[in-house]
Amino acid sequence: MTVKLPSSKVILAIDPGETTGFVIARWTRLAGPYPAMLYWGQWKGMDDLLANIHLFDDADICVVEDYIVYPGKAQSHATSRLYTAREIGRIEWLCFMGEMPLTFQNASRAKQTWPNQRLKRLLDSELLTWPVPLPSPRKFTKHTLDAIRHLMTYMEWFTGDTAWTRED
Repeated sequence: MTVKLPSSKVILAIDPGETTGFVIARWTRLAGPYPAMLYWGQWKGMDDLLANIHLFDDADICVVEDYIVYPGKAQSHATSRLYTAREIGRIEWLCFMGEMPLTFQNASRAKQTWPNQRLKRLLDSELLTWPVPLPSPRKFTKHTLDAIRHLMTYMEWFTGDTAWTRED
């Protein structure tokens, strides 16, 4: 059975936490696995989230890093304020209210699929398009980089195209 991909899709990818990184990109069938980056950055707290609420209106799907407390980390969460879990709850609510599909990805899957060296090569290449020229070297916050990592992991899964080299 062949699945026909839509002609285009706008994806909002989010790395939630006390500081939340995000990227929003438009993918078209002709572009293969390389979306056009539209907007990126980060927010911190409810006020910043509300200032960026338009992102949830612009996207067709939201890809979010999942938050899992593994047994080896349970003790370190004993006095945690659980910012990441609370942020995910806000994101889930916004997606629910906007009837936007939401998909979760494990951090380890994204970091294994797009390790730092692979991500750096992609960002330094001309395969992604940006709305404004980026300075060289291209610098992003850790959280924005993780959001891009989640976007690209989703793109490989969604398009089935892993043409971009995995060699480190």
